[in-house]
Amino acid sequence: MNVVERPSGGFSVGGGISSRITSGPLSGLIGSFAYSHRNLFGRNQKLNISLERGQIDSIFCINYTDPWIERDDKRASRTIIIQNSRTPGTLVHGNQHDNSSLSIGRVPAGIEFSRPLKPKWSGIAGLSFQHTGARDEKGNPIMKDFYGSPLTVSGKPYDDMLVAEFECVYTGSGDQGSSMFAFNIEQRLPVMPGWLFFNRVNARARKGVEIGPTRLLLRKRDDPPIGV
Repeated sequence: MNVVERPSGGFSVGGGISSRITSGPLSGLIGSFAYSHRNLFGRNQKLNISLERGQIDSIFCINYTDPWIERDDKRASRTIIIQNSRTPGTLVHGNQHDNSSLSIGRVPAGIEFSRPLKPKWSGIAGLSFQHTGARDEKGNPIMKDFYGSPLTVSGKPYDDMLVAEFECVYTGSGDQGSSMFAFNIEQRLPVMPGWLFFNRVNARARKGVEIGPTRLLLRKRDDPPIGV
C-alpha cells in the first residue's frame, strides 16, 4: 500500500469594504491573511498565523499546538498563543472632547498544558501575560478620559498582569444522557510593582437528559469574583 499525505499547510488572503468606515485615504478597506499547517514536523503539531487589518481595528495571532509532547505516556499537550490586537474603545469610553476616537491595545501571550488525569477527568494548567492600554488615533497612550478619570488601574499608560490558571474538567456520557463539570481557578501574580492582583473562581456544570425523542439540557454556572 502506498500512502501519500495530502498538503497539510496553506495560505488564505481576503479583503473587502465596510460601509461603517467612511473616513481616511482608503475608506472602508479591510483585509486578512492566514497561514496554517496541520502536521508540522510530521508530528501532528499545528501552527496558525493570522492577520486581520482594518482602518480602526487589527489583530495578529500566532497559535501553536503540540497534541502529544515528546510522545510521553501521560498524553500531555501544549498550546502557545501570542496575540497583538487593537479594537475600538468608543463603545466603552466614548469619543474624546475633540471628537477623536480611542482604541484598546492588548498584547497577550501564554502557554497552556493539558493532560488526562483519570478516566473522564482532564486537567489544564497555564501561565499567561497581558499588556493592555488605551491609545489615541495616532497610537499615543491615553491615561485619562475627558472627565479626568484614569483609564488604567495602575495609573500608568498600560496595565500589566501575569495570570496562573488551573482547570479540572469532568465529561461523561451514558444511556441517560451526557454530563460535564468544570472547576477553574485564576490567580493574578503581582510580580512587579503596579501589576494587577486579584483572583477568580469559576464553576460550571451541564447535564443532558433524553426525554423520549427530545433532549433536555440543564446548565449551571457560578462565577464569584474574589480579589484584592
